[in-house]
Amino acid sequence: MEELAGNAVIARPHFAQVMVRHGYVSTNREAFDQYLDTDEYQKIERFKASARDCIAAIRADGGRAALAHPYQLGLDDERLEALIRQLKDSGLEAIECFYPRHTPEQTAFYLELARRYDLHVTGGSDFHGERVKPDITLKRWELNLTWLLN
Repeated sequence: MEELAGNAVIARPHFAQVMVRHGYVSTNREAFDQYLDTDEYQKIERFKASARDCIAAIRADGGRAALAHPYQLGLDDERLEALIRQLKDSGLEAIECFYPRHTPEQTAFYLELARRYDLHVTGGSDFHGERVKPDITLKRWELNLTWLLN
């Protein structure tokens, strides 16, 4: 497991790789579907810091806070906008607008939120390697990232 993770935190993708390697499942997707992302897994209680506390910790250490995967929050547009407004007041600096699984409508809405609340725009792929998430394709976007250097 340590060999797969290297210096990274050991996480579910590493368990999936081990399950494939040892023949328990055929693919990483199958490992997640059958064992690692089940209803039972979702019910496990674990510590979750608040978004405000995370932003404060990131900024206290000199980092820049961005909201990744806003679609995963499962909020309607009105509730997401209210959250963005609150997080902006707490020090949020950017929102992920470009992501392979965003619909064109989601991308447009997130870009509008970035404009409306003076947030920087980020993009991501959630690509963790071909063996981890082979269904994720890499994309190219032109983004202004100079704000990260200030």
